[in-house]
Amino acid sequence: MSDPAPPSAPGHEPELWSFSAWFPPPYRVLLLASIGLLLFAANVHILHTKGIDLFALFRADEQEKRRQTGSNSFHRSTTGAATQYGSYHNTNRTPHEANGAILPTTQSTTATGQGGITTRPLVVFGAAQLAWALAGWASYRFYVDSLAGDPKGRHAQALQGFAVAGAAATLLWPGNLFFKPMRKAFGRALLLILTPSLSQPIPFSHVVLADILTSFAKVLGDVWLTACFLVPRKEHHTWWNGKGSIAVPLLISLPYAVRLRQCLSEYATAPSNTGGKNKRPLWNAAKYASAFPVIWLSAWYEADTHAASHEADWISRYTLWLLAVGVNSIFSFWWDVSNDWGLSLLLPANMGSLASVANNATNLHRRGVSYAPLPTDAVPMASMRADEKRTGLEVPSIAVAGPSGSGAAVGSHGRSLSTVERMLRPTPSLMFAAWMYQLAIVLDLGLRFLWSLKLSSHLHHLVEWQGGVFSFELLEIVRRSVWVLFRVEWEVVRRRESARPHVALD
Repeated sequence: MSDPAPPSAPGHEPELWSFSAWFPPPYRVLLLASIGLLLFAANVHILHTKGIDLFALFRADEQEKRRQTGSNSFHRSTTGAATQYGSYHNTNRTPHEANGAILPTTQSTTATGQGGITTRPLVVFGAAQLAWALAGWASYRFYVDSLAGDPKGRHAQALQGFAVAGAAATLLWPGNLFFKPMRKAFGRALLLILTPSLSQPIPFSHVVLADILTSFAKVLGDVWLTACFLVPRKEHHTWWNGKGSIAVPLLISLPYAVRLRQCLSEYATAPSNTGGKNKRPLWNAAKYASAFPVIWLSAWYEADTHAASHEADWISRYTLWLLAVGVNSIFSFWWDVSNDWGLSLLLPANMGSLASVANNATNLHRRGVSYAPLPTDAVPMASMRADEKRTGLEVPSIAVAGPSGSGAAVGSHGRSLSTVERMLRPTPSLMFAAWMYQLAIVLDLGLRFLWSLKLSSHLHHLVEWQGGVFSFELLEIVRRSVWVLFRVEWEVVRRRESARPHVALD
């Protein structure tokens, strides 16, 4: 690694790098990781209030994959520990459990106590990491600001290295402290999603984890910046930003490559039917592949030091980059709403008037939008454990059109769907208030475009000013936490409906 460029060189201007000096990447990485963990704990709690045990869903899905593939090729449960961060839900198993279950539950178990789940390990570990990051940054600001020149750089490296080492030690500690079962489950799942195999069954928990990692893609670039800063150099008081290094776009691309591989693996392992294999995994793979032009066109621009000498080529490249941003953002947004969340709002059949939506509500949701189809030939409730035979899910009635075209309300509550509910998800109904879906859609649209821009390293100097990098990364993590809520909600709704003999989601 060469010494940094002079202070007057592009990328080293004090006004552009003031935020990195004030809030260095090591502390940003630690802070964002801890916030992401706390937001996931909030997801678990919110889903629990809606009657969804997320970890029971993960376990049931893995059992279903075993049953479908007819093999025991899975490693020791990556979600067994994740069900309750250890062997909590591995106790009191029954022979029926091996057959797999579809629906999660919030019924209490012996290990977890009342409520069936606990977020304590997530909250405590996340809060501890958050406190560690903030304490390290405060000490850095208090101590390093009083120094100048080379001593300032050496002490800054030491303090930041200590903060990173402390966080890594708690994550990798071999003893039983710091919630070892939870850490071990996370590490095992991380290794599995990084396995370059196209014959690996993809459980739902791995899909959620890999999608969360895509929202940390730019944070991985900050990990490289952290490593660059912590490597000893001759002039410790200067900052090397890693400009031009291929490591940054490679690290940003890694989570998208993981999800691309998962989609291809899902397609390769899917059973064939009379019409051939379902092509949805391939379209999903195309969505993740559309992020690569955004990342690498931007990296190409960043590495081009002679852009002024061939302005026409630069304009063409910039046009291609804008096109890539538009395609990736629009495609990803549409997929989030129509497939990951199971909402009918953006389907072609639902793009007419509100009156047509209301009159044809029952015909708008006949599609299978989960990442993997489920059999609908049997109701698996009898194969559940005693604590999984009931679910806290209560669903409003579904308006079903009769022969005359009129809607007849059926269901436990006898309530017809409102026009907004029919427009969002005609059948099955919504588990959250309609305004929450509308807000989530608007949030997802705006932040999808912002995140596509943020993947572009050549805009780094613009957004770095006044903390734009950190703000975009934080907003993307918040967007992903909202995405997880509705993705899991739709998975549960779809599974519940698939378990009904009279329901067939295409």
